Amino acid sequence: MYVIKGNTQYGFVLMSAVFVSVIFNLFIRREYDFSYILIDINDMVSILSRKKTDIFCSVIINRIKQVFFILLMFNAIGSSRAYSIFMIAGGGLVGLIVSAQLHYLGITGLMIMAGFVLPHYIIYYLGIVYCYRLKLFDNAKESDIKNILSVCVIFTLGIILECFSSTFFLKFFYQYMVN
Repeated sequence: MYVIKGNTQYGFVLMSAVFVSVIFNLFIRREYDFSYILIDINDMVSILSRKKTDIFCSVIINRIKQVFFILLMFNAIGSSRAYSIFMIAGGGLVGLIVSAQLHYLGITGLMIMAGFVLPHYIIYYLGIVYCYRLKLFDNAKESDIKNILSVCVIFTLGIILECFSSTFFLKFFYQYMVN
């Protein structure tokens, strides 16, 4: 018989997503305006009107900033604490964005969010989990160069997917939204 073991970190991620969704819905019932959180059709038009090289450069610059911030946090407060903070905050952010998209735009909002998030953020998430599991940046040695290069390949794959598959999906989805 197989035993399913619970991982408390992933449980906290799920609980933070649900908690933020519930809190968001309570604020919505009080008629607060959260429309500034939305990923809107105007964002899609501005992204689709740019050239591929512009999109690629802006994505690379933004992701390099984020990776350096993550590495700085891993070194400043320890990888296990930083990992927990990022995962719980990420779960809460996903809960907030999904709730806002559903409330204001319905299923169309979820499709827009999927175009902005999938599949590249899954790749980034796997890269962060890989870094954390191997404890690459806690006490890196020369023997860890292959692992560090594999993390670089994972993040490069995520950047390429973000630049090309995201714009392809958004163009495909945009033509059906406008018609």
